[in-house]
Amino acid sequence: MVEAIPRNPALILNAAGPRLQLALLREGEVVERSFSDKPALESLVPGVRELLARHALPLSALEGVLFAKGPGSSLALRLATMTLRAWVRLPTLQHWKLAMFQNLEVCAVPMLCEPRSTETTVYAPYRRDRLHRCRATRTGEGFRFSTDTAGVEEANEAGGLLFRIGNRMAPDGLRLEERNPPLAEIPGLLMKFPSLLETCREVAPLQVSEAEPVRWSQRRHEAR
Repeated sequence: MVEAIPRNPALILNAAGPRLQLALLREGEVVERSFSDKPALESLVPGVRELLARHALPLSALEGVLFAKGPGSSLALRLATMTLRAWVRLPTLQHWKLAMFQNLEVCAVPMLCEPRSTETTVYAPYRRDRLHRCRATRTGEGFRFSTDTAGVEEANEAGGLLFRIGNRMAPDGLRLEERNPPLAEIPGLLMKFPSLLETCREVAPLQVSEAEPVRWSQRRHEAR
């Protein structure tokens, strides 16, 4: 549904971290990018307003928003989700089109574009003993992605790259090469490969399908 992707003008909103990223698109071309190291609570709404003001655009002039659903900073992603949900309920913004992208998929694509590269695995911090994992393959039609989680030893054995997305530290014992996400390249990658975008009626942060285990502790046991 490439025709449903907002392009003219449109806002890219990426609060996954480690920095808040905003970008303005016109006719599918990146007009301006902006980044902020401040917490999303302080910088998200003012950053959007300032970016649009520099181009004399109100929110209602946008065709829609391209939203990063994660993985990344849980608090910043939830805040961005709530802000965008509030905006799209405004009467003047009922025309907005929405599309989401997954950060690890975007991180994998530049490596798949290298000569003789047909598959790669990338990771991002999830919790103390696990990682978000995206296994990506280049096919004749484009790209195929499989997203799940992996333990430290499993990741060390399989190999790949760890991207510093969000504010979590890498788990102890991890031996993967670490890189920063290609923030400056993301707007261009989304326009070049629109299959990375998923059109939607309502944005939502990335949901991990596995159940969160309950960790046993002596204190918890004694409290029962």
